[in-house]
Amino acid sequence: MVNRAGTSHSSRPQLVLRAAERAAPAYDCWRGERLAVSPTDGSVSFALEASGFGCVLSSHNSTAGGRPLAEFLATMRRLSAAGPLSAFSSEWTFLKQTMVPHPPSPPTASAPPGMVPIPAANYSFHVAGVEDQGGPTGPDVQYPWESHPQRIHSALLQVAAFFMDKHPVTAAEYGAYLNATGYVPCDPHNFLSSWNGSRPEPPPALARTPVVHVSLQEARQYCAWAGKRLPREWEWQYAAQGLDNRTFPWGNHSCGHCTPEPHVGQRAPVPPAVGSRSPEGDSPFGVADLVST
Repeated sequence: MVNRAGTSHSSRPQLVLRAAERAAPAYDCWRGERLAVSPTDGSVSFALEASGFGCVLSSHNSTAGGRPLAEFLATMRRLSAAGPLSAFSSEWTFLKQTMVPHPPSPPTASAPPGMVPIPAANYSFHVAGVEDQGGPTGPDVQYPWESHPQRIHSALLQVAAFFMDKHPVTAAEYGAYLNATGYVPCDPHNFLSSWNGSRPEPPPALARTPVVHVSLQEARQYCAWAGKRLPREWEWQYAAQGLDNRTFPWGNHSCGHCTPEPHVGQRAPVPPAVGSRSPEGDSPFGVADLVST
């Protein structure tokens, strides 16, 4: 419920429950309190401040929500006790963001097997968000060198030399990680769903394809196990683009045989085997498989 009026409503009937709902307990989710349901007309009463909000939950299931509901109501009681919304400033401000730090990987003098060297450079990093709401300040992300979140990002960065895998991590490589660590996700929903339950070894047909359906945290854990780390966004873009501001890893022209077959649909197909579009689709540094459908 939203009170769009300029005046507050004292504790008075705000809504009427249908006859079939009147025996169920009702809760004021804004204040975290149980509401009394009028036995006469089924109305529930509570205060609603000017330009304020209200929310009522009613359920016939006496155990609905259980402990999570009790914890939620307790949280709302604590938050609403801080005062009415009118006590807070109505001026919009952005929230500061801090990027998750990357733990360093072990140093090495030469490229480990399967990796290619990316030389140090002053790289002109440009990227823009695609949000269609809000102004230039506030939406999107905040990089370490920025004072606030913003939609358009541009900076000349000193990128240190690093090594990067030539190909994405394959299903076979991720299977070796599962075998070695015995990792099992806390929430298995959609985890490695393209493997159709074949774990820890992937189906043979998928062994050389990039592993998909893992979370960001699971990708980080794999990298730590392998003695590596995920690239920072500007490192990935530099490795893909080089220093000539090209549109694609291979240049500025479209190239049908440099990328997987185009696909239209709600569920993406399994990507092709790594290296199947190499070397035509490689970046200036020899990194492959950077463009998907």
